[in-house]
Amino acid sequence: MREMKIRGLTKISIWVYGYYWKSPDGTAYIKEKDGEDFDIIPETVGQYTGFKDNNGKEIYKGDIDNKK
Repeated sequence: MREMKIRGLTKISIWVYGYYWKSPDGTAYIKEKDGEDFDIIPETVGQYTGFKDNNGKEIYKGDIDNKK
């Protein structure tokens, strides 16, 4: 069983990794391992697929490579 990894982009364009949750008012957050919550853009949330690209970078659901 692989570890569940989630990432999302904050409103100041920083990727954060941790647990995804929503507040009662619908605001999306990611709580990092240190316990800090970050307000994120919900459309950027992605779960780690368990795969890495040719450069060893983790691939998350929603990643798109437009290079041909």
